[in-house]
Amino acid sequence: MKKLLCILGASTMVVSAPLSVISCKKTKSRVDDEFDYNRIIKEFIDEVASIFKTEISTRFNEYQFISDQQLPDELDYKTIKDSDQQFKERKGEVYDNVVTWISDLIPRDNINNVIKEEVLTNVNYNPVLIDRNTPLKDGIWIDEVNLKSQEVALTFTVKISSTIHLKGGNDEKYFESIDSYVIINVFDQEAILEQAKKIEAEYVDLINNKIANSILFLSDSGNLDKTTLEIPENEILKKYLKDEINNLKIDDGQMNDKNLSLKVVDGGIVDAGTGMHTNEFEANAVPYQTFLKALQDDQEAEQTLLENIKGNDGKWKRIESFTSSDYVEIDKAIARGEKISRALNQYGLSSHVKEESIFKRLLLSSKSSFKIDFEKDANIIAVFATELKGLSFTLAKSDFELNSRTIFIRQKITRENTLEYYDDFIQSAWEFQKTFLQAERDRNGDVIFNLRAPQFWQKSNFAEKFFTGDDFPIQELFLANEQANEKNLVFNFSQDMLRSNQYLGFARPKYIYVNKDFNIFYYDLHQTTGRVVALNNIAITTSLFPDVLKNYGQPQLTFETYNKSNPNYNPDDIKEILDYMKSPLSLKF
Repeated sequence: MKKLLCILGASTMVVSAPLSVISCKKTKSRVDDEFDYNRIIKEFIDEVASIFKTEISTRFNEYQFISDQQLPDELDYKTIKDSDQQFKERKGEVYDNVVTWISDLIPRDNINNVIKEEVLTNVNYNPVLIDRNTPLKDGIWIDEVNLKSQEVALTFTVKISSTIHLKGGNDEKYFESIDSYVIINVFDQEAILEQAKKIEAEYVDLINNKIANSILFLSDSGNLDKTTLEIPENEILKKYLKDEINNLKIDDGQMNDKNLSLKVVDGGIVDAGTGMHTNEFEANAVPYQTFLKALQDDQEAEQTLLENIKGNDGKWKRIESFTSSDYVEIDKAIARGEKISRALNQYGLSSHVKEESIFKRLLLSSKSSFKIDFEKDANIIAVFATELKGLSFTLAKSDFELNSRTIFIRQKITRENTLEYYDDFIQSAWEFQKTFLQAERDRNGDVIFNLRAPQFWQKSNFAEKFFTGDDFPIQELFLANEQANEKNLVFNFSQDMLRSNQYLGFARPKYIYVNKDFNIFYYDLHQTTGRVVALNNIAITTSLFPDVLKNYGQPQLTFETYNKSNPNYNPDDIKEILDYMKSPLSLKF
């Protein structure tokens, strides 16, 4: 029996090597029978929170600087000023009247209507919806109102809150608190009020018009998640903003940038990925055989491989045709001799700016003149919608904090053009995979990939152990090979090991088993029969940007392995079968 199973394992272990580069998001996505609750919950929360904050911001920007004549009848400037203690204790008639007044300004209907029109109609969110009504089940309320009595104004700082209700797997209830802060300044002197409004207008004009298309972050890193954390700490970027702000011509006032802060908005990033990918190489085809030879240090094969997967016209790549107004410009630009990559360019970026819902909403609500310029933005690979806050100004012995505003930060590469950048990425990604896979032929002539285990892994924690796709520490495995990671010092690209499907794309495998010889096996169970399927249909992908499952339409280098025949094993027998089967993936301690 052992001998039979060993022969079976060797005969069905076939390696295919499609070197994926990019696929249009609408062309190829995750496998439909998979559902990632964590992912969809985060996206749903990001969408709802974005609507909540943008609608509140739009409404209360009109009330940042107002006259005491705009107060409701039951309130007046002097009464509020004399009731300072009530705001410290958060109770009392004046405090309650102020809370009621501000609460009535909250655009609740707008918020719930936009959520209904733009979020609840998205079928992707159906599994996490409790019902077809607003997910803000508890309503929207004022959490706190703080009062600062100044020389020429009353300043209210207001926290507005709500809770998102949704459900996760197994129908468990899930809650997420959200909030937004707004500032209202009430003046009793019309002249000072007009001065404050003028300063605000100058500031808004600066960030929405004068520098709206000039805010840059210089980096070749594709790790947008890491860049999101770096932007708030980037002193060059902050100095540029401070210099521009301090150059504003303000009569009788002084800008204060000491507390300036930046925060990239969740879900507010767009990248320049387009849609292009390679052929699916057959086992006996030249590209596949060349790939295997190149992995085993055949220099001629490696040169041939790279020549055919780099550039815009590599013979081993299938080029997608596009019909959208931006994408059709790609071929025209290349025909004109422009040095742009089909894989990522300003036309793809422009399309994403128009398509990505959160980014599009933030751009619209900000009233910014931000726009992708096909000539000037040829070297921009991503844009980050970013909250700018903490700025204030001094006027008439009083300090006024400006409400947060959204700016749009372009990430510019240091390479001459995106074609050079793309080719360098493919080179680095290839060198990473070659070093990581450590390919060699065994005594039967099969190519085995020896994956180096982290030093802190214990053999006993893996031998003859089952894992779910989410539980297996795959990222620790990618980080364990120091020589491979030396190839990733510039691009900070991302790695993953997924279940592949020729027609539907990638999915997280449901199960992983490591046998007694430390061979790694991926497999799923058929939804209807419960039998083992998709055994070792593995995709090892190196993507320029993070999260290839969500963002398949991006530059990537993907190596796939699969079996010629689909297994049909009883899951109760799978351990015995796999313990005597050979896998192309071998864990080395």
